[in-house]
Amino acid sequence: MNKEHFFKWLDDSYTDTNLINEVKNKYNQNEEYISIPTSSTGKDTELLNSVRKDLMLGHSSRFIETGTEFGGFILQFTDIKGLELLTCELDEPSFIISKYRFQNFDIKSYLKMSKPFLEGLQLKDSDVFFLDAHGGGYDEINDNPLTHELIEIENQKIKPIIYIHDFGIEYKETDPPITSHLWEHENLEKKYWYRFDFTGSGWKLDWDFIKDNIERIYGKDGYDITYPSFDEPEKHPVGWVKISSK
Repeated sequence: MNKEHFFKWLDDSYTDTNLINEVKNKYNQNEEYISIPTSSTGKDTELLNSVRKDLMLGHSSRFIETGTEFGGFILQFTDIKGLELLTCELDEPSFIISKYRFQNFDIKSYLKMSKPFLEGLQLKDSDVFFLDAHGGGYDEINDNPLTHELIEIENQKIKPIIYIHDFGIEYKETDPPITSHLWEHENLEKKYWYRFDFTGSGWKLDWDFIKDNIERIYGKDGYDITYPSFDEPEKHPVGWVKISSK
């Protein structure tokens, strides 16, 4: 992504000076991250390969992402023929940066919260979801995008493949030896593999947090869970989980 070309496009496409400056500041703060062809998520080859396999071999015709950020993850699947790509982002500067990156690709991107984004779609069992819109700063345990996203999937009575990013995987003493990727926090009672979303508001993005929603979607014993492997944890910048119907 050429910075000079992007800034010219930005100046030609928008008139709001404050917004233009916000976008330029965000770009400058994340230039190294944006300039690479993928995102930190995209560096996780196990995650990429798992999603790609589900999209290509699972007869899915649609990939739905919440939390576009700069578009680095969804861009990894533009080569799959016949695949519809949809994504939403709430932060306007991030949305504009990703919009520029999407110019030569058939990606439908939306500047909106994930809840109305999903509510506006007719969701299907064959959809593959990548839920990644859950930033910090929420005051109430139930007032966060992920809960609303899972409720909408439940309301539409589907049993799709769901990936959740930034997921805390509890460390057990029977797991492989501790590595530097074991993540601890002074406010956490448990130890977890990998970094994951945590805020001081009291909610931790782990299995306990999503269990009830998942069981309402698939039934108590109606799902399989896949975590990243522990043999090479350095390949996983953050934790994730895949839930699929049995």
